[in-house]
Amino acid sequence: MNVDPLSLNHILGVDTLQIPVPGGDCAIILLVDKPPMRKRKDGEPNVSYHKSGHQTENIEDGKRGTVLRAILVDGGHDARGPGYHGREASTKIWNTLQGIESNYNIANYPGHEGLKFDAWIVTHWDRDHYCGALQLFWSTLRENEAGVLDSPFVRYDGNGNALTTLYCPTWTRYQVPGSTKFARGHHPFLDSETDVDGVTRWRIRLPPPNGPKGLLSYTDTEYGNMPFSGFFGTVVEKSPQLLGLDFFTGFRLQGDTPLYGEDQAGYRIHGVRDAFSRAYASSPPTYGLPTYGLDLDDKWDAKYPVLLCVGAEGNVMGCARKNITHATGDNYVSIMMLLIWLPRKTNAWHVSLFAGGDAHMETENQVVDFLEGRTVEVIKAGHHGARTSTSARLLKRLQPNKFIVSAGHEHGHPSKCLSVFLGPLNNRLLIAPSFRLASAVLLDSILPFPLP
Repeated sequence: MNVDPLSLNHILGVDTLQIPVPGGDCAIILLVDKPPMRKRKDGEPNVSYHKSGHQTENIEDGKRGTVLRAILVDGGHDARGPGYHGREASTKIWNTLQGIESNYNIANYPGHEGLKFDAWIVTHWDRDHYCGALQLFWSTLRENEAGVLDSPFVRYDGNGNALTTLYCPTWTRYQVPGSTKFARGHHPFLDSETDVDGVTRWRIRLPPPNGPKGLLSYTDTEYGNMPFSGFFGTVVEKSPQLLGLDFFTGFRLQGDTPLYGEDQAGYRIHGVRDAFSRAYASSPPTYGLPTYGLDLDDKWDAKYPVLLCVGAEGNVMGCARKNITHATGDNYVSIMMLLIWLPRKTNAWHVSLFAGGDAHMETENQVVDFLEGRTVEVIKAGHHGARTSTSARLLKRLQPNKFIVSAGHEHGHPSKCLSVFLGPLNNRLLIAPSFRLASAVLLDSILPFPLP
């Protein structure tokens, strides 16, 4: 159900839905106005608060709040041997979208119906991170009034301009600096066009529905001869444009030099917290809804969440670059995210989610340095629980209260090494490999706390 933006409450939460795709990884992150919540009991520790179902109160009209922003992360694949297959993964995403529209209100203006993705984050271009999403975009195409094929899940403005940003570490294949390895670019099913101002816009090719090959199995030349859809939005790539970015707002911290390196310790967590606090105090986020940035003094003391791009292309904010060693080029460049809640008035601040794509543990350990001793409420295992990610140091320092392994049927994930590392966390709530789940699982209704 659509909700008039004027009726919103300015009480923010973030729901992360892990989708049980057959292979790889896929999630949807929702920024929610007035999510369900319960007050934390006096002295209640984090583990108890998470395990006891802290998102059980204040559900009105059967809805879990109003979605302000929706971000698709990766897209999974079908885990059916070699090749590129996304039909089953697409169905899992579709079912999750239907569940979201049933269980949440959607903040839309008249003429905009249903859930729209404000961004699609492809952490890297391994097939198990995008095939299902591509299949979804293709299978739900529709013809608009201008006779152009567009998507019901892409956000458009009143003039029909597409606003869904595609974030990725690199759009085209390139050699990893300081290495002989390469990171792949986008699948040729995707197409783009760059204008005179250097802005790249993305769209998809249109293979025939009953063609001689699978949807994602044609050659570059064959895709190049196919028609394409209308544009879906812009492309943002490479660490200079990604590091310091808040995926919820598109606002990015900028400095005179790159935000990573031996002399950039000021861009670690405390500096980042203060910089975003200053920026959002002077210009409150509207989340695409012009009425949302009003003075909040008469509202509950909400805190702004920042879905921060902390790493990409092997670079981590505030840390010296470590050249590639054991990781593949594709995994090395993975986008890494943290969900940070900024302080507001008397409320404390905290970090509630870490998801690092398929980055190697050497790069993940730099995120530990970036956090400067802060813990994290929820962690998604790096590289689906492979032994090359999620080190004992990371688990010990971040001390998660909830943990998920986004493992499919392939490659023996999660590794026995990870199972051993998780031993000290046996009092935490753990979620098994996600492909075993019948439907998407809510990692958390992540709220600012303690609540009043």
